[in-house]
Amino acid sequence: MSKIKKENYFVVWGWMTEDLKLKGTERDVYAVIYGFYQNKEGDYTGSIAYLMDFTGMKRTAVINALVSLTNKKYLYKKTEIKNGINYVTYSINTAILYEIGVNAWKNTNIYGKKYENGINRQKKCEYQYGTTV
Repeated sequence: MSKIKKENYFVVWGWMTEDLKLKGTERDVYAVIYGFYQNKEGDYTGSIAYLMDFTGMKRTAVINALVSLTNKKYLYKKTEIKNGINYVTYSINTAILYEIGVNAWKNTNIYGKKYENGINRQKKCEYQYGTTV
């Protein structure tokens, strides 16, 4: 079981519910992973146990949420095997955020503004994960 520090938190932004139509476990799991991205820590490489502890959900619910978010293309998933161990990384699909008008790094509405950082990050994700929207 992972340990959540008392000062740890995640934010559910309005656009997650209103624009992406996320709710429940999907919304909370996405918000936790988005927190890693927004803080420029990059991709989520944490455990399912961490997501379980943070969201208060059972393993099956967290896994189902990750599968659903990946199928909806809200997240990219990369699997790598090192020394016989499966390592999974999740990344935010910034192209989706750009479509709904969210600046993935600053959480500001980007209508009418130049959006260089997000596009560069999107291209990096497409290159790393071989996935485009």
